[in-house]
Amino acid sequence: MTVKQQISLFRTIESIDLVMETGYSESAIEASFFSGNTEIQLDVEAEGNAVIISDSNLDWDLSKHGLALRKTISLKNVGLFFGENGVAQDGAVLGIAAIVSSLTSNRTEVFRIVEFDSKSHPIKKECEIILPKGIFRGHLYLRTALYLVRSTNKKTGYACSSGTIIGTLGKTTIETTDRLLFPIVEVDEPKEPIWWVRCNWTDATEDIFEESNVCIFLNRGHKNFNLIDTDSEKKCTPYLADIVCTAIQMMIEKAMHNTEEWKKIQTIPNHLEGSVAYVLNYIISLGWDFSTPELLAKSIRNYVYPRMV
Repeated sequence: MTVKQQISLFRTIESIDLVMETGYSESAIEASFFSGNTEIQLDVEAEGNAVIISDSNLDWDLSKHGLALRKTISLKNVGLFFGENGVAQDGAVLGIAAIVSSLTSNRTEVFRIVEFDSKSHPIKKECEIILPKGIFRGHLYLRTALYLVRSTNKKTGYACSSGTIIGTLGKTTIETTDRLLFPIVEVDEPKEPIWWVRCNWTDATEDIFEESNVCIFLNRGHKNFNLIDTDSEKKCTPYLADIVCTAIQMMIEKAMHNTEEWKKIQTIPNHLEGSVAYVLNYIISLGWDFSTPELLAKSIRNYVYPRMV
């Protein structure tokens, strides 16, 4: 058996266990998104080391709307990071940054929060993280890191290169409940039906659950479009809710038609995050009745209607 260890050539927070001694703490995360010029608050539920962000109105889509996160960080004993018993020399300047990453999007963004030195007062700082639309999708991983801004001396045992991460102050997994938000596109085709569905993935375990592979088309050019128009104070029309239900069932039945693929979806424990198989595996976990098309249709509507209408 081989045990892998990470060996650092300089002192880190983890190597001398400084986080608790410095009195570092973070407030609960708040989340929102913008619809035009209006900021809309999202629901945030803590679950262990993770938070689940959701929208009770089912309007928010991380990819389409982006996300604004806020939290306040506090640091009581700033001086403990410096000197012989710390992670930086007395003349150094340290910084705290938020690092947001997404495996599904293959993307990482860094947001600087605050800089300080050994003479700084205790810190209490609100951190605002704005994730633009069209950049991230799937789960997010938020890491609050301590890094070196600059150092006057290059003393052995201390980080000396600007930007070097000296340790992690906190980390959170952010789960977004957009796994059943069907991609929806509006078109203007007067000669076409009021709606239709595209399910044209080739490999559910590899293809991403996005517009190019799975999509509902709503036809604004149809004379009865007002029946499904969502530009109103209502969360969703019953007709649109039923369109989503039907689309979900069509997606499931396409996957079930391929016996080998359906078996993989059911049995593989960890699918590629954001893939069609990932979404279908999540659907299976909801406990719907797949025994007949009729009972599946009923299960889907029992789940979707209370959340949309």
